[in-house]
Amino acid sequence: MRPSRWAARWPRLTWLVAGILVAWCAHASLDAVRFIRAERDAMRKAATVQIGKLAQDKMNESWVRKGSSTFSIYSYASTPDQSSQSGVWECEGPKVFDWHFHGDETVYILEGYVRVDFEGETLELGPGNVAFFPAGSQATWHVPQRVRKAYNITHPTRLQRIVRRLIRA
Repeated sequence: MRPSRWAARWPRLTWLVAGILVAWCAHASLDAVRFIRAERDAMRKAATVQIGKLAQDKMNESWVRKGSSTFSIYSYASTPDQSSQSGVWECEGPKVFDWHFHGDETVYILEGYVRVDFEGETLELGPGNVAFFPAGSQATWHVPQRVRKAYNITHPTRLQRIVRRLIRA
Protein backbone atom coordinates (compact mmCIF):
# COMPACT_ATOMS: atom_id res chain seq x y z
CA MET A 1 0.00 0.00 0.00
CA ARG A 2 1.36 3.36 -1.04
CA PRO A 3 1.16 6.40 1.38
CA SER A 4 -0.93 9.38 0.31
CA ARG A 5 0.64 12.65 -0.83
CA TRP A 6 -0.21 14.33 2.51
CA ALA A 7 1.24 11.51 4.55
CA ALA A 8 4.52 11.91 2.65
CA ARG A 9 4.55 15.67 3.27
CA TRP A 10 3.51 15.48 6.94
CA PRO A 11 7.07 15.25 8.34
CA ARG A 12 8.08 18.35 6.36
CA LEU A 13 5.04 20.31 7.59
CA THR A 14 5.77 19.25 11.16
CA TRP A 15 9.36 20.51 10.90
CA LEU A 16 8.20 23.76 9.28
CA VAL A 17 5.66 24.45 12.05
CA ALA A 18 8.20 23.49 14.72
CA GLY A 19 10.76 25.84 13.14
CA ILE A 20 8.28 28.73 13.08
CA LEU A 21 7.41 28.13 16.74
CA VAL A 22 11.08 28.01 17.76
CA ALA A 23 11.80 31.24 15.83
CA TRP A 24 8.80 32.98 17.42
CA CYS A 25 9.84 31.83 20.93
CA ALA A 26 13.40 33.03 20.33
CA HIS A 27 12.13 36.42 19.14
CA ALA A 28 9.79 36.74 22.13
CA SER A 29 12.62 35.80 24.50
CA LEU A 30 14.92 38.44 23.00
CA ASP A 31 12.17 41.06 23.35
CA ALA A 32 11.69 40.04 26.99
CA VAL A 33 15.42 40.33 27.67
CA ARG A 34 15.52 43.80 26.05
CA PHE A 35 12.52 44.91 28.13
CA ILE A 36 14.04 43.58 31.36
CA ARG A 37 17.33 45.37 30.64
CA ALA A 38 15.50 48.62 29.89
CA GLU A 39 13.49 48.28 33.13
CA ARG A 40 16.69 47.55 35.07
CA ASP A 41 18.43 50.59 33.58
CA ALA A 42 15.41 52.78 34.36
CA MET A 43 15.33 51.51 37.94
CA ARG A 44 19.03 52.24 38.33
CA LYS A 45 18.40 55.78 37.13
CA ALA A 46 15.48 56.19 39.55
CA ALA A 47 17.55 54.82 42.43
CA THR A 48 20.40 57.30 41.97
CA VAL A 49 20.66 60.79 43.39
CA GLN A 50 19.78 63.40 40.80
CA ILE A 51 19.89 67.17 40.78
CA GLY A 52 16.33 68.17 39.99
CA LYS A 53 16.26 71.34 37.97
CA LEU A 54 12.87 72.60 36.90
CA ALA A 55 12.61 73.59 33.23
CA GLN A 56 10.20 76.12 31.74
CA ASP A 57 7.38 74.75 29.62
CA LYS A 58 4.11 76.04 28.17
CA MET A 59 0.61 74.68 28.32
CA ASN A 60 -1.85 74.87 25.46
CA GLU A 61 -2.68 78.59 25.03
CA SER A 62 -6.39 77.81 24.60
CA TRP A 63 -6.47 76.38 28.15
CA VAL A 64 -5.40 79.69 29.76
CA ARG A 65 -8.20 81.90 31.09
CA LYS A 66 -6.05 84.40 33.01
CA GLY A 67 -2.29 84.89 33.26
CA SER A 68 0.51 83.33 31.23
CA SER A 69 0.79 79.82 29.84
CA THR A 70 4.20 79.09 31.41
CA PHE A 71 4.97 76.63 34.17
CA SER A 72 8.03 74.71 35.38
CA ILE A 73 8.42 70.95 35.40
CA TYR A 74 10.97 68.27 36.20
CA SER A 75 10.19 64.64 35.38
CA TYR A 76 12.53 62.52 37.50
CA ALA A 77 11.29 58.99 36.74
CA SER A 78 9.41 57.20 33.99
CA THR A 79 8.96 53.66 32.80
CA PRO A 80 10.63 52.68 29.50
CA ASP A 81 7.26 52.44 27.76
CA GLN A 82 6.21 55.86 29.17
CA SER A 83 3.12 54.31 30.81
CA SER A 84 4.02 55.96 34.12
CA GLN A 85 6.01 59.02 35.11
CA SER A 86 6.69 61.05 38.24
CA GLY A 87 7.97 64.54 38.76
CA VAL A 88 7.63 67.99 40.26
CA TRP A 89 5.51 70.76 38.72
CA GLU A 90 5.43 74.43 39.70
CA CYS A 91 3.24 77.32 38.63
CA GLU A 92 3.46 81.04 39.43
CA GLY A 93 0.20 82.97 39.76
CA PRO A 94 -2.02 84.74 39.50
CA LYS A 95 -3.27 82.33 36.90
CA VAL A 96 -6.48 80.51 35.95
CA PHE A 97 -6.41 77.67 33.43
CA ASP A 98 -8.16 74.49 32.36
CA TRP A 99 -6.10 71.31 32.62
CA HIS A 100 -6.89 68.20 30.61
CA PHE A 101 -5.69 64.95 32.20
CA HIS A 102 -4.46 62.49 29.56
CA GLY A 103 -3.50 59.92 32.22
CA ASP A 104 -4.54 59.13 35.79
CA GLU A 105 -2.77 61.77 37.86
CA THR A 106 -2.17 61.81 41.59
CA VAL A 107 -0.87 65.12 42.96
CA TYR A 108 0.68 65.94 46.33
CA ILE A 109 0.92 69.65 47.12
CA LEU A 110 4.40 70.51 48.40
CA GLU A 111 4.13 74.31 48.70
CA GLY A 112 1.59 77.03 48.05
CA TYR A 113 -2.13 76.86 47.51
CA VAL A 114 -4.48 76.11 44.62
CA ARG A 115 -8.24 75.98 44.17
CA VAL A 116 -9.43 73.37 41.66
CA ASP A 117 -12.93 73.20 40.17
CA PHE A 118 -13.48 69.54 39.34
CA GLU A 119 -16.74 67.83 38.34
CA GLY A 120 -18.97 70.37 40.11
CA GLU A 121 -16.89 70.50 43.30
CA THR A 122 -14.26 72.98 44.48
CA LEU A 123 -11.13 71.43 45.97
CA GLU A 124 -8.88 73.63 48.09
CA LEU A 125 -5.41 72.12 48.14
CA GLY A 126 -2.48 73.20 50.28
CA PRO A 127 0.74 71.62 51.56
CA GLY A 128 0.21 67.95 52.42
CA ASN A 129 -3.05 67.57 50.46
CA VAL A 130 -3.42 64.78 47.90
CA ALA A 131 -5.86 64.66 44.98
CA PHE A 132 -6.55 62.15 42.21
CA PHE A 133 -7.74 63.07 38.70
CA PRO A 134 -8.74 60.24 36.33
CA ALA A 135 -7.62 60.08 32.70
CA GLY A 136 -9.94 61.93 30.35
CA SER A 137 -11.14 64.41 32.97
CA GLN A 138 -10.70 68.18 33.04
CA ALA A 139 -10.33 70.67 35.89
CA THR A 140 -10.02 74.44 36.22
CA TRP A 141 -7.04 75.48 38.33
CA HIS A 142 -6.99 78.83 40.19
CA VAL A 143 -3.44 79.66 41.30
CA PRO A 144 -3.42 82.89 43.37
CA GLN A 145 0.36 83.10 43.92
CA ARG A 146 2.45 79.97 43.57
CA VAL A 147 1.95 76.23 43.85
CA ARG A 148 4.42 73.35 43.71
CA LYS A 149 3.26 69.76 43.48
CA ALA A 150 4.73 66.30 43.14
CA TYR A 151 2.85 64.22 40.61
CA ASN A 152 2.54 60.67 39.38
CA ILE A 153 0.85 59.97 36.06
CA THR A 154 -0.13 56.49 34.92
CA HIS A 155 -1.79 55.80 31.60
CA PRO A 156 -4.63 53.28 31.87
CA THR A 157 -4.73 50.42 29.40
CA ARG A 158 -7.31 50.34 26.63
CA LEU A 159 -9.32 47.73 28.57
CA GLN A 160 -9.35 49.94 31.70
CA ARG A 161 -10.64 52.90 29.65
CA ILE A 162 -13.43 50.76 28.15
CA VAL A 163 -14.49 49.47 31.58
CA ARG A 164 -14.52 53.05 32.97
CA ARG A 165 -16.72 54.25 30.10
CA LEU A 166 -19.15 51.38 30.74
CA ILE A 167 -19.29 52.18 34.46
CA ARG A 168 -19.93 55.91 33.82
CA ALA A 169 -22.71 55.20 31.28
